[in-house]
Amino acid sequence: MLENLVFGNPIEGTPPSSDHVRSVLNEYCKCLSEGDVDGILNLFDPEARFFDPVGEPPRVGHNQIREFFEPSAGQLVLRPEGAIRVAGFYAAVGMRARVHGYGPEFFVDTLDAVVFNEAGKMTHFYAFWGSSNNPSPDTNWPPQQGWDNS
Repeated sequence: MLENLVFGNPIEGTPPSSDHVRSVLNEYCKCLSEGDVDGILNLFDPEARFFDPVGEPPRVGHNQIREFFEPSAGQLVLRPEGAIRVAGFYAAVGMRARVHGYGPEFFVDTLDAVVFNEAGKMTHFYAFWGSSNNPSPDTNWPPQQGWDNS
Protein backbone atom coordinates (compact mmCIF):
# COMPACT_ATOMS: atom_id res chain seq x y z
CA MET A 1 0.00 0.00 0.00
CA LEU A 2 1.27 3.44 -0.84
CA GLU A 3 0.50 5.11 2.46
CA ASN A 4 2.12 8.29 1.26
CA LEU A 5 0.73 8.56 -2.26
CA VAL A 6 0.05 12.25 -2.68
CA PHE A 7 -1.41 12.45 -6.18
CA GLY A 8 -4.69 14.27 -6.28
CA ASN A 9 -4.19 15.98 -2.94
CA PRO A 10 -4.15 19.75 -3.23
CA ILE A 11 -0.75 21.39 -2.80
CA GLU A 12 -0.70 24.99 -1.63
CA GLY A 13 1.44 27.54 -3.40
CA THR A 14 2.78 28.16 -6.87
CA PRO A 15 4.04 25.14 -8.80
CA PRO A 16 7.36 25.26 -10.60
CA SER A 17 7.15 25.98 -14.32
CA SER A 18 6.65 23.12 -16.75
CA ASP A 19 10.04 23.94 -18.27
CA HIS A 20 11.69 23.62 -14.85
CA VAL A 21 10.01 20.26 -14.18
CA ARG A 22 11.14 18.93 -17.57
CA SER A 23 14.64 20.25 -16.94
CA VAL A 24 14.83 18.49 -13.55
CA LEU A 25 13.74 15.15 -14.99
CA ASN A 26 16.18 15.44 -17.89
CA GLU A 27 18.94 16.37 -15.42
CA TYR A 28 18.00 13.34 -13.30
CA CYS A 29 18.56 11.10 -16.36
CA LYS A 30 21.85 12.79 -17.14
CA CYS A 31 23.19 12.59 -13.57
CA LEU A 32 22.19 8.94 -13.16
CA SER A 33 23.75 8.04 -16.51
CA GLU A 34 26.97 9.88 -15.70
CA GLY A 35 27.26 8.52 -12.15
CA ASP A 36 26.75 11.91 -10.46
CA VAL A 37 25.05 10.94 -7.17
CA ASP A 38 25.48 14.43 -5.67
CA GLY A 39 23.81 15.87 -8.77
CA ILE A 40 20.90 13.45 -8.32
CA LEU A 41 20.50 14.40 -4.65
CA ASN A 42 20.50 18.09 -5.52
CA LEU A 43 17.26 17.51 -7.46
CA PHE A 44 15.47 16.07 -4.40
CA ASP A 45 14.08 17.82 -1.35
CA PRO A 46 16.14 16.76 1.72
CA GLU A 47 13.10 14.88 3.12
CA ALA A 48 12.00 13.34 -0.22
CA ARG A 49 10.34 9.94 -0.36
CA PHE A 50 11.66 7.68 -3.13
CA PHE A 51 9.76 4.51 -4.14
CA ASP A 52 11.75 2.29 -6.54
CA PRO A 53 9.99 0.11 -7.31
CA VAL A 54 6.53 1.09 -6.15
CA GLY A 55 5.41 -1.44 -3.56
CA GLU A 56 8.74 -1.49 -1.73
CA PRO A 57 9.32 0.61 1.39
CA PRO A 58 10.31 4.17 0.51
CA ARG A 59 13.80 5.52 0.90
CA VAL A 60 13.39 8.72 2.88
CA GLY A 61 15.81 11.62 2.80
CA HIS A 62 19.11 12.23 1.09
CA ASN A 63 21.08 9.59 3.04
CA GLN A 64 18.77 6.70 2.11
CA ILE A 65 18.39 7.93 -1.47
CA ARG A 66 22.21 8.15 -1.75
CA GLU A 67 22.50 4.54 -0.53
CA PHE A 68 20.11 3.49 -3.29
CA PHE A 69 21.95 5.28 -6.11
CA GLU A 70 25.61 4.76 -5.21
CA PRO A 71 25.81 1.17 -6.53
CA SER A 72 23.92 1.86 -9.78
CA ALA A 73 24.81 5.42 -10.84
CA GLY A 74 26.91 5.28 -13.98
CA GLN A 75 26.04 1.62 -14.61
CA LEU A 76 23.20 2.50 -16.99
CA VAL A 77 22.01 5.10 -19.44
CA LEU A 78 18.55 6.46 -18.66
CA ARG A 79 16.38 8.41 -21.10
CA PRO A 80 12.82 9.68 -21.24
CA GLU A 81 10.62 7.61 -23.49
CA GLY A 82 8.19 10.10 -24.94
CA ALA A 83 7.03 13.43 -23.61
CA ILE A 84 7.34 14.45 -19.96
CA ARG A 85 3.79 15.21 -18.83
CA VAL A 86 3.43 18.06 -16.34
CA ALA A 87 0.33 19.06 -14.35
CA GLY A 88 1.18 21.71 -11.79
CA PHE A 89 3.19 20.10 -8.99
CA TYR A 90 2.99 16.67 -10.66
CA ALA A 91 4.80 15.01 -13.54
CA ALA A 92 4.91 11.60 -15.20
CA VAL A 93 7.23 10.13 -17.80
CA GLY A 94 8.09 6.75 -19.25
CA MET A 95 11.78 5.98 -18.88
CA ARG A 96 14.02 3.46 -20.61
CA ALA A 97 17.31 2.31 -19.12
CA ARG A 98 20.10 0.55 -20.98
CA VAL A 99 21.93 -1.27 -18.20
CA HIS A 100 25.53 -2.10 -19.04
CA GLY A 101 27.38 -2.34 -15.73
CA TYR A 102 26.26 -5.78 -14.54
CA GLY A 103 27.34 -8.26 -17.20
CA PRO A 104 25.37 -8.63 -20.44
CA GLU A 105 23.50 -5.50 -21.45
CA PHE A 106 19.76 -5.44 -20.73
CA PHE A 107 16.94 -2.89 -20.78
CA VAL A 108 14.41 -1.78 -18.16
CA ASP A 109 11.21 0.18 -18.80
CA THR A 110 9.61 2.28 -16.06
CA LEU A 111 6.83 4.77 -15.63
CA ASP A 112 7.94 7.44 -13.20
CA ALA A 113 5.50 9.72 -11.39
CA VAL A 114 6.95 12.64 -9.47
CA VAL A 115 5.71 15.33 -7.10
CA PHE A 116 7.51 18.68 -6.85
CA ASN A 117 7.44 21.41 -4.24
CA GLU A 118 7.31 25.18 -4.75
CA ALA A 119 11.12 25.31 -4.73
CA GLY A 120 11.18 22.97 -7.74
CA LYS A 121 12.64 20.00 -5.84
CA MET A 122 11.27 16.46 -6.12
CA THR A 123 9.44 15.48 -2.91
CA HIS A 124 7.99 12.11 -3.99
CA PHE A 125 9.28 9.84 -6.74
CA TYR A 126 7.39 6.68 -7.75
CA ALA A 127 9.07 4.26 -10.19
CA PHE A 128 6.52 1.79 -11.57
CA TRP A 129 8.12 -1.39 -12.96
CA GLY A 130 7.94 -5.11 -12.38
CA SER A 131 9.09 -8.47 -13.69
CA SER A 132 7.39 -7.90 -17.07
CA ASN A 133 9.68 -4.93 -17.82
CA ASN A 134 12.88 -5.78 -15.94
CA PRO A 135 14.39 -6.95 -18.16
CA SER A 136 12.34 -5.55 -20.99
CA PRO A 137 11.67 -7.77 -24.00
CA ASP A 138 12.14 -4.67 -26.18
CA THR A 139 15.81 -4.12 -27.06
CA ASN A 140 15.43 -1.06 -29.32
CA TRP A 141 17.78 1.78 -28.40
CA PRO A 142 17.55 4.72 -28.19
CA PRO A 143 13.88 5.14 -27.30
CA GLN A 144 13.98 8.72 -28.64
CA GLN A 145 16.30 11.66 -28.77
CA GLY A 146 17.27 12.16 -25.14
CA TRP A 147 19.03 14.57 -22.85
CA ASP A 148 22.31 14.07 -24.70
CA ASN A 149 20.72 14.82 -28.12
CA SER A 150 21.78 11.49 -29.58
